[in-house]
Amino acid sequence: MDSDINGEKLPSLTFRSHHPKSKKEITLDLPIINGGMGVGVTGPALASEVTNQGGGGVLTGVGLGYPFQRILNKYLDEKPYEANRLALIDWIKETKEKCNGGFVGVNIMVAIYDFKELAYNCARSGVDFIVAGAGLPTALPDI
Repeated sequence: MDSDINGEKLPSLTFRSHHPKSKKEITLDLPIINGGMGVGVTGPALASEVTNQGGGGVLTGVGLGYPFQRILNKYLDEKPYEANRLALIDWIKETKEKCNGGFVGVNIMVAIYDFKELAYNCARSGVDFIVAGAGLPTALPDI
């Protein structure tokens, strides 16, 4: 189904899995994916609203654990990267709930220390796609 915005027809956007064991295909009625802005800017409210309007919502994948004092207190001294991972899992769950399991992705910088672990946790948490920037995501096919 094509979208109509101000009299202009926009074609739908279809994503297909590149995993050899998956035939998953998702079509967005509105061919728009919001940008994943870091350090907690692109959260569940924006990503779920974009998805609910027919586009692809994208969460930020970095700098999430630090604004949340409870996570900071629990994990920062022992495992500083754990705070971000746990907050991201919470945000994925919250976003999926707000958009009834709709099409949701996460933006992760390849250059960060724990890119591979974050990408793995995103996949296990049910995200539909990963936007990988700031480097070549050579580890992604192995996840």
